[in-house]
Amino acid sequence: MPRVTQFWTGLFVLSTSIQTHALIPSSVQLPAVHGLTLKGLKNIISFGDSFTDVGYSPAILPQPNPDNYEGNPPPPGKSSCYALNYAQILSSQLNNTFVSLYDLAHSGAVVDGDLVDPYESEDNTFVHQVTDKFMPYFSSGRLPRGDAANETLERNLGAEKRGWKGSDTLVTSWFGINDVDRAMGGYWPLDPLWEVKAPKMIDSLFNGLEKVRKEGAENFAILNLPPYWLSPSVQEYQNATYTELARNRTLLWNRELMSHFKTWKRAHPVNARIVDTFTLWLNMTKSPQDYGMSQVTTDCAAYIGGPWTTGDLDFWDSSCPAPMKEYLWLDWVNPSLSCHMAMMNTSAYFPLALLFNPFAGFISATVTTFSTNGFSNPIIGPSNGGGSTCISGDVMVSINTPGTKLLYKEPQDQMAVTESFVELFQVDSTFGADAASGGPSVISGDYSIFVKLCLPSDPKRVAMVTTAQLLTHGATLDHTYWDIAPDYSYVDVASAAGYATLSYDQLGVGKSDHPDPIQVVQATSQVAVIHELVGLLRNAKLGGYHFDKVVGVGHSAGSTLTQGITTQYPQDFDAVILSGTSASAASVPLTVAAFNFINANTDPAPQFKHLPAGFLTQQSAAGIQFAFYRYPNFDENAFRQQVANKQTNTLGVLLTMGGIVAPSTAFTGPVDFVNGEHDLVFCGGNCLYPTDQNAVALSVFYPAASSGSQTYIAAGAGHSIAAHKTGPDSFKHMIQFLQANSL
Repeated sequence: MPRVTQFWTGLFVLSTSIQTHALIPSSVQLPAVHGLTLKGLKNIISFGDSFTDVGYSPAILPQPNPDNYEGNPPPPGKSSCYALNYAQILSSQLNNTFVSLYDLAHSGAVVDGDLVDPYESEDNTFVHQVTDKFMPYFSSGRLPRGDAANETLERNLGAEKRGWKGSDTLVTSWFGINDVDRAMGGYWPLDPLWEVKAPKMIDSLFNGLEKVRKEGAENFAILNLPPYWLSPSVQEYQNATYTELARNRTLLWNRELMSHFKTWKRAHPVNARIVDTFTLWLNMTKSPQDYGMSQVTTDCAAYIGGPWTTGDLDFWDSSCPAPMKEYLWLDWVNPSLSCHMAMMNTSAYFPLALLFNPFAGFISATVTTFSTNGFSNPIIGPSNGGGSTCISGDVMVSINTPGTKLLYKEPQDQMAVTESFVELFQVDSTFGADAASGGPSVISGDYSIFVKLCLPSDPKRVAMVTTAQLLTHGATLDHTYWDIAPDYSYVDVASAAGYATLSYDQLGVGKSDHPDPIQVVQATSQVAVIHELVGLLRNAKLGGYHFDKVVGVGHSAGSTLTQGITTQYPQDFDAVILSGTSASAASVPLTVAAFNFINANTDPAPQFKHLPAGFLTQQSAAGIQFAFYRYPNFDENAFRQQVANKQTNTLGVLLTMGGIVAPSTAFTGPVDFVNGEHDLVFCGGNCLYPTDQNAVALSVFYPAASSGSQTYIAAGAGHSIAAHKTGPDSFKHMIQFLQANSL
């Protein structure tokens, strides 16, 4: 077992009780923290803002020692909750052996002062914490000694005698609250360019973490941003526009954090986890009684640095509607001690323990664990909507399927790309037939496919899940179509109803492998991948979860591929839901013209730079809107997200898709067709003209479908149903269809 894996395996072990560490001052009265014990950990190095700050300095005495785990000042120090924060609890409450806390955080800090103005000082940044606090005192495994003479001694020690090692040290990072708050236009000026700067902020964060890694750090816990828009800092304005801006910026921060995290983790040998505070905060806000809270969006001035006894959760000032322990937020933007305690308590926040320890087998009579078996490079975290726990990673699939030897060479410049489509869609065109005249081929190989298995976040409900839905996205989209954001996440709606979902990036898309775009990435190879994924679900090859039933859910080209499964492998699915499709392709040429396809590697988006010619993407946002959206009926943030995350298609798929389209005469399960009222791609902008196109498609493609089959028109929606304002209604219908058929 690799050393870093051993560390995490021993870090958190399930226990029934915890005794308060003798080093905690008696004035700090904490409730028991249940469920976790630290083992194998000697040091914690923390970066952050007021959520983490305790007032520690590496330049003065005392330093952490057996009488004081955080050195200077004595606990709780300058903690913003006036008691132990999560880092202090992690050091002192969850361990059986002495653990030193080196807390380099500072209140008001932002990630990068060149992008957002920090509080008080231009040096109050994560960049400063790394360059001026970490590097001079902790580089190459050194620990601070508190004075110049001892610093020289420490530098001269051999590596084997220095104070910390990657294998026994945890690095934590928690930023974002000031990066968002200080650019909101409330107490500080509004920054209209914040959305452009946000990815750069996260770049700067991971550049700093990479410097720490290069000095020997191996284990990282990176905390995401809680729902800032629910804080008193935002709620006090009672302004819907301001609240929506805060919400959108919070979601963008967390999306960028997760995206950068995945890239960083894939590129470097780190054992790192995203700790999901976002979902915890949402749960505490939605169900405060489950956490012993009653005040979740307000604070009380009497508890902000007031005369109450430090750490006395039972203190109740008569001017406040509830005791301090019932508040989520202690002040306008800082969490309370109760909130910090919830983060460290597995009975309230089991996924945190899981994120720290995905390798260990938790044994409990009441808890079902999330397993990463079958995934390569697994990451466990929340869905984009925040309502599910998802295991994402890579799976290797082996395919051996008939293909077509296309007599077509991938176009090397834009004129050749454009001409290909001009000839493909001209009147009486023979372009497609000529290209396919090379005869049959065999597409065979092992390919890495990115998948995301999402389950209900409550571990008790996971054991009750018996049906999985396999979600196949459309052309130029990826797996995120099914999980855009809160309120626009089919993944979350399915989880809430007790279903598992497996979304994935098709071959040649997103994080999956990109083989030859003409000879390998064809319609039949995509169908073969789906068939293999069905087998993984039915045979408990993903996380060890066994599903009795599997439902195929497709969108647009993903619906065509799903229908191809019901024709070629009619036993694979127990039911299918097909959205964004019909029996007519008359408007597809108009859609492709609107896309104005270009070779993806000529697009400014950095994710496309490595791709060879033949992988195509849309040139403009206007073309995406024209084909996929009906104004003003869509969510503009969802639209912008799709534009920023646009993906690829290939002529290999386009030239072979027609070969898999045929009635699924042997499929006898229930079928549900779901289309936007104004779908342009497959209905020419009106799915009810000249008759209901859903009913036509059902009768043409599924003559033997069961009597439980249904159709649904999403009012006002265009092609990208999930991103329109009636998306939630469509999701509700889809779930009701499955429930009506006992699935």
